[in-house]
Amino acid sequence: MTGFNLTSAEPRTSLRLGLALLCVMGVLVRAGFLVQMPLEPISDFARYLEVASNLARGEGMTAAGLPFISQPPLYPGLLGGWMSLFGVSVASGKAMNLLLATLSLVLWAWLCPRSGMRPAWQLASLAVLALHPALVSYTGLLGTETLSILLAVIAFALTCVAGRPAWKFVALGFALAMIALNRPQMLPLPVLVVVGWALGRKSSGHVRDLLLVLATFAVSMMPWMLRNATLYDQAVPVSANSGYVMMANNNSANQHGGWMPLSALPLSGDELEQFREEAGLAPGYFAGPDEDSKILRWTPAADSVARSIAVDWIVSHPQRFLELALRRVEVSFDPANLMYWPFVGVGVPPRWVAEGTGVLNMGLCLLALTGAIRLLLRSRQLTLGQLLALGTVLLGGASILVFEGQGRYLIPLLPAMLWLMAPPPRQATLSD
Repeated sequence: MTGFNLTSAEPRTSLRLGLALLCVMGVLVRAGFLVQMPLEPISDFARYLEVASNLARGEGMTAAGLPFISQPPLYPGLLGGWMSLFGVSVASGKAMNLLLATLSLVLWAWLCPRSGMRPAWQLASLAVLALHPALVSYTGLLGTETLSILLAVIAFALTCVAGRPAWKFVALGFALAMIALNRPQMLPLPVLVVVGWALGRKSSGHVRDLLLVLATFAVSMMPWMLRNATLYDQAVPVSANSGYVMMANNNSANQHGGWMPLSALPLSGDELEQFREEAGLAPGYFAGPDEDSKILRWTPAADSVARSIAVDWIVSHPQRFLELALRRVEVSFDPANLMYWPFVGVGVPPRWVAEGTGVLNMGLCLLALTGAIRLLLRSRQLTLGQLLALGTVLLGGASILVFEGQGRYLIPLLPAMLWLMAPPPRQATLSD
């Protein structure tokens, strides 16, 4: 930190050179990984590829001939648009991921000097984004993780724009909508920001700015919501899988807190009848072995029933729910779980990589927790970026506790955790 003096031209040049070199390193190590690990998509990643392929071929957002509703739409939608231009192939999708990752690194390097971060932390935070083993390896997977990083970086970059131009808050509302359409857990994030602003007793002169954020967020979400309302005759803001995941991961037969096949769930006769009456799912639907087919035929009505069953079970078994929630947290910090997907079918990462990734994640989370506590002790002076970071980590943590724990669910939280570790003293605030 003491090696840079931003009042002189030479240290500023050295800092810019260091940031540029980290960006180049991050891109090169990702490109090398993609060449060395020709992984084919499976599970969720294969489903995203199918939806994207159908969209590129003019068949809309569909999978197996059915409207796609079981998972968030933004990544497969973006991938489908990309493939319509550059061809339907796994290699094409990985090339898009490499571009998304490159944009993330360049944009973080751009915002670093504008955020007021100390020079040493500018380099350290970019080094984490550039070289974190999970961020590198997940570039090879056709999933939401790489896009999540870019969207988070875009949101933080917007908070660094000086002053209060209207376009800044319009763009932020749009970015938050895209974040929600990629990660449904983040749907309440704009509301948390507004609540944080209200509790901080900010000047009423900034109501316009926050209303612009909320209005743009709502308008940006509307097309997808209208599509879902037309298809299912009910409001579905993002996807219909929260009830599915909550029921599968919170029940009396679950011993690990993670996903269970629907065929293994201990559903009672009354619950099966509830699914039949309210969602049109016959009991045989749950007994079949093809879980991928089940999720594609899952509907918003079924998700509502599942959510109701899960909530009733949680209320009736609070101690057991807490045990499962803690197991989900434990799994989220398991490096073997995190690094499983990028290497599935082609081997395992070197032991030092897996163990180093686990230590790195634990350290980052502990530092972010310390930073969050420090910020909350002076909550009335929180900046817009700090509110976004706190809200992101809060919603991400709550999602793991209630729904599902996987190592890859920590990846979208990394930019927010980096923000919490070193609160930028000169970051653009709501009062700027």
